[in-house]
Amino acid sequence: MASLSTDDSASAAQEWRLKINRIQSSKVTPEMRQGLLRRAESKRLASARVKKSKALRCSAARSAKSWSTCQRRMESVKSKFAPSLTMTSAFGGGRTLTRTPKEQEAYKAEMDQLMMEQTLDMTSCQDLSLTSVNDYMTSSDKLVGTALVVQKAEDDELEVDDDEIQADISEFQALLEKIKTEPTDDEEIAANFKLYEQYLETVELVRKSVFELWSESKESFPQSAVRTIEHELQRVDSQANMEINFDSGRWFVYEMTQKAEMNRQLLLKLSKSIQTRLELLAAENDCPICLEPMGKGSEERPITVLGCCHSVCTECWEHWMAMKHGRAFCPLCRHEEFLEEILMPEEERR
Repeated sequence: MASLSTDDSASAAQEWRLKINRIQSSKVTPEMRQGLLRRAESKRLASARVKKSKALRCSAARSAKSWSTCQRRMESVKSKFAPSLTMTSAFGGGRTLTRTPKEQEAYKAEMDQLMMEQTLDMTSCQDLSLTSVNDYMTSSDKLVGTALVVQKAEDDELEVDDDEIQADISEFQALLEKIKTEPTDDEEIAANFKLYEQYLETVELVRKSVFELWSESKESFPQSAVRTIEHELQRVDSQANMEINFDSGRWFVYEMTQKAEMNRQLLLKLSKSIQTRLELLAAENDCPICLEPMGKGSEERPITVLGCCHSVCTECWEHWMAMKHGRAFCPLCRHEEFLEEILMPEEERR
């Protein structure tokens, strides 16, 4: 049975190759082929930019979750080493909340460890903002074929659920309310200030990357979309959005963190606007192999996106993989080599 299955697979791949041979040799003129390659490259670039936009939204979303997680962990450490009432005088004087020297040393050590771990976590959020569009467009045999499942998993990891974002915003605001008043504990003050600095740095990295992504993408957008996004960009850099109220009577770290959070939320909306429009540009029309329509519609063929960000219909990709015994390469990145394989006369293949 195994041998029969292998023979059937080889036969199906051979029939598919002959079919594509006829299509490519009879329907595609040199001019059409050049147009196909130009369109494919344009859609490939848009697809890579979509991934970049998703990464920026993911970075912004994870940074808020990281901040909130650190705040909860700080509360846990404070509770573990809660100071106790201690007499301030041997003659019956007042009492004050203090820790013993040993408790204070242990408390400081745990807070230091917490902030070291927090730095690593926030750095991983920042790394998502640093991956370039060119990195997403890298073409390699290692990214094609066997790596498709891995790539899909990576794409899923970058997806950000809007309901989850709203839940994270609510949690962030609830925790932020707890630092409206400046803490009296030196370790807590230092930890909150460091946490703010890390958070602000992440938001600024996301902002820089969003603006850069827009700068390199906007020439592909219609003017109506350009005007809409440019208006959103102006809101991010407006004076009202940049001003911080230091005369409110609240702790200045609270005010600065609140402002950073407002900017993060604007950047989330802005990156989503850019991503949605890029997804339209990246939508494929025809498979470059069989020239049939493909997409998400009920009558269209499902799409397989390769590691290099080019797309083909899933049916063609499966046949091409079978024909190449699992070592298929992108038919657009290595177009001439692909044509040689497909258009080679049968007698030369033996």
